[in-house]
Amino acid sequence: SKKMPVLLMEPWDFVSRLSQDLKPQRYHAGSSPLAKKLGTKVFSEKISLRDISYMPEKGRYHRFDGEGVLHHNPIIFDKGVFTNVLYDLRQAQKAGTVSTGNGRREFNSGASFNLFELGFTPGPDDI
Repeated sequence: SKKMPVLLMEPWDFVSRLSQDLKPQRYHAGSSPLAKKLGTKVFSEKISLRDISYMPEKGRYHRFDGEGVLHHNPIIFDKGVFTNVLYDLRQAQKAGTVSTGNGRREFNSGASFNLFELGFTPGPDDI
């Protein structure tokens, strides 16, 4: 047996709060706590998190986003460092960059930002 630090929070609450803070419009408007923190450590170095759209072993089969852009399961936090702002086509154009494949289109609305599934990169220890 081994003692390990634990974050006690409902998973849906953590993901819900973080997904709002990852929206590119909030990031660039400065209303996200992550604003101006790209490249800085915001979590423990034991935390790595990516947006997963394609991982057959987990039942995720989306290679492209709703705008037809290839999605590469981008790493958002690597060893605690905020490494990537995610974009759909419209927000990428506003920011002068390229889409990360995070657009969503529905038949009754325009395009919008979309996270597929936030997934932690497994650490070295088994629980």
